[in-house]
Amino acid sequence: TSGLIIVLIVLFIFLSSKTAFWVAVGIPVAFCATFLVMLVTGQTINMISLFGLIMALGIVVDDAIIVGENIFSHQERDGDGLRGAITGAQEIAKPVTFAVLTTVAAFLPLMFVPGIFGKFFRVIPVVVIPCLFFSLVESLQILLEMLCIRFFL
Repeated sequence: TSGLIIVLIVLFIFLSSKTAFWVAVGIPVAFCATFLVMLVTGQTINMISLFGLIMALGIVVDDAIIVGENIFSHQERDGDGLRGAITGAQEIAKPVTFAVLTTVAAFLPLMFVPGIFGKFFRVIPVVVIPCLFFSLVESLQILLEMLCIRFFL
């Protein structure tokens, strides 16, 4: 929990408060969805799965920051909240998607390590890969929707 608190403090120091809030919302969304995948696949919360979640935490935050800041800059430049949110998310969708896919490609070989070490290493990609995908969906879809809703309320 102390790592999460430090991440939240840094977000609110360096980002606008609204962007930092929506980026911070993405962390529990991605982690809760990952916990559901862990439940379905029979994984438990242990030291190795927590290590995987800690590794994924930085990547989850990075995706949301990149999308959120791009949306924010388009909204500031265009003066139109909805158009800026859509343009900002569309502009950054492809690079963020490929960033996640290359990270998934880096973790995927750990699923195929044979032997006793394979049983230990397999937990890391089973935790990190779903977390990355849920982070991607959250950062592109949910963050876009929330930033659009902000301008209609």
